[in-house]
Amino acid sequence: MPTLRHKPLPEHGLAGSVKEPSDLMCKLFQTHVASDGPLKGCLDLDRFVASQAALAKVQGLKANPTAAALAFNELASAVGPEPSIFRRFSQWQLRAFSASGLSAEALLDVLHRAVEEAKAAVQSLASEEKARRARFKAVAERRRDEAENATDVPGKVDDEAARRRRAAEQARRAAEEEARRRRAAEEAERAAEEGRRAESEARRTAGGEASRRAADARQTAEVSSKAAGKASAVAVPAKEAATQPTRSLGYACASRFRATTRRASQAWAGNLEALAQELARETQGEEETAWAIYVWICHHVSYDSEGFEGKRPPRSCEPRDVLRDRVCVCAGYARLFEALAREASLRAEYVGGIARGSEQIGAAEKDVFSDSKNSHAWNAVQLGGKWFLLDCTWGAGSCQGGGSQGKKFVRKFNPHYFGVPPEQLAFSHFSSDWNLLNRALSKQEFVSQPYPTSEFFAAGMSFMPGEGPVGVVACRGSNTGVVQLMVPRSVGLLADLGGSDEERCFIERPASGDEVRVHFRCPRGVGSHDLKIYVRQSAHANSASYGLACTYQVAGHAGPTRFVEPCFPKVHSDAFEGHGFRFAAVPPEGLLKADQQGTVALPVLAPSRLQLLVTLNDEEVQIASNGDRGIVCSLKPRQVEGKLSLFAGEAGSTRLGCIATFKLARRGSPA
Repeated sequence: MPTLRHKPLPEHGLAGSVKEPSDLMCKLFQTHVASDGPLKGCLDLDRFVASQAALAKVQGLKANPTAAALAFNELASAVGPEPSIFRRFSQWQLRAFSASGLSAEALLDVLHRAVEEAKAAVQSLASEEKARRARFKAVAERRRDEAENATDVPGKVDDEAARRRRAAEQARRAAEEEARRRRAAEEAERAAEEGRRAESEARRTAGGEASRRAADARQTAEVSSKAAGKASAVAVPAKEAATQPTRSLGYACASRFRATTRRASQAWAGNLEALAQELARETQGEEETAWAIYVWICHHVSYDSEGFEGKRPPRSCEPRDVLRDRVCVCAGYARLFEALAREASLRAEYVGGIARGSEQIGAAEKDVFSDSKNSHAWNAVQLGGKWFLLDCTWGAGSCQGGGSQGKKFVRKFNPHYFGVPPEQLAFSHFSSDWNLLNRALSKQEFVSQPYPTSEFFAAGMSFMPGEGPVGVVACRGSNTGVVQLMVPRSVGLLADLGGSDEERCFIERPASGDEVRVHFRCPRGVGSHDLKIYVRQSAHANSASYGLACTYQVAGHAGPTRFVEPCFPKVHSDAFEGHGFRFAAVPPEGLLKADQQGTVALPVLAPSRLQLLVTLNDEEVQIASNGDRGIVCSLKPRQVEGKLSLFAGEAGSTRLGCIATFKLARRGSPA
């Protein structure tokens, strides 16, 4: 690998407080780059995942191969000279360090140890790869010798062909048995999750019926767990919808088939037959073959945004034309997958229907289903005797932008849309023929749902059990409302109503359990507002930014009998919860007003051990007391309105972090 010439790291977070981290970051980067073979000098997926696992080990975190594989796809898409890729990697790695809570003082030590661990990990990986190549070479030489010897013995060629067919049949059966065991394990996991939810419901309602459901679910989980470890000789039905896990099959494939993902994303062939043969060449079983085809299409075919918008004639969607042009609309993606799958001896079908976006929540049924621009195509594929749904178009990326420049296709590989559980895909895709649901949705039910994205399901979020979730939330008699979700404790949330800078939303999370309540307050006047919920996965998932998870539409009331100012406090959740703060009432008021004596109470209950600071417009405010009323402050005569901020830190600390921010209203104004 050529020597990296790079500039000092940019002033970003931890980098600015540590001397000379560039050389260590460069060494860490080099462990992610292939040093030999056909990928020499390129970012290598297996090395990247192994190095990130070693880094997690050094920090005492749990390795997350799926998140690392997704990060690799994002980083590997960078274009430009090598230093620009190094800088992009450095910035990404520093964000990951910050998200994991790593202090500036510990960064240098972690980098030293991480480089050594990563080198050892990739050396072990290289040894395994060398041994694997040696085995492949030995097998190839043996088969060549057998073929040469067979030419001198009458009938030996036929015997060898029969032996190979028997071996291939045994391998196929073994692959099907392994797939069956994985499905049984997923069933056990889902049953256990259902048991936990039923127990939570039992605690909330204190009812005997819920407790019985919890016991039943636990029993099902135990039976499923036992079944997952046993072999079975029962044949899989030829036509049956797959028993789906709570997450898309694509995330598991991205983790299990890393070598296939790398090989498929770089494969090339001049025609359908050759490409299908190349993609299926080293796969084991139907699932891995279908995954390789999905990966290739998502990495090599771009969406025809100009043809879709009518700026030029649309490209052909015939499979051979798509393979030649590498540009098409959704029908081309689906036709190409169908053709490649059938060439690889898979059973696949073209699915036509309707796909909607978040802007169509609550739209009239006729408007959604009569608009030709909502027409969409995706696929169904049979794996292990059961049917799965996938969408190569949405898995390849999305069209972004607009205005006079028009929308442009931005490639971003998304494994979520391979093997999507039918009940998840049904929020955005509608087909009368292919839905695989236990109960098909009506057209009205389809358009009335909220709009969860792939981020929603990737984070393990779900809607409340019971009736189907409603996408349009109407405020009746008031300008306030609430939506409820199930969100894992490790997942961070933000919410926004109407894209306003005002804090119109407040997220209520209990001390235990996964049930979350998102409170909102609408501004005055009639109108609809988008309620958007954003998600950030746990720190060790290498994700420091929030992504859109779900959209609702809130309909404001013309003349509410009770109007509450749409203002909540701005809460820095990590610091708030980490220090043990609580609000005196939930939801808390964000707009405060001083009394006649010039005192104002922040509705926050603070642990007595903490050092507190309150400022108004960056000027310190005197704290009079800290008790059951909250933090009571005495204002000076000139301190009448503005931004009221609460800071806190452990006793004796020289650095205090912002906990929450309120608005102080002038006395005499409505609050």
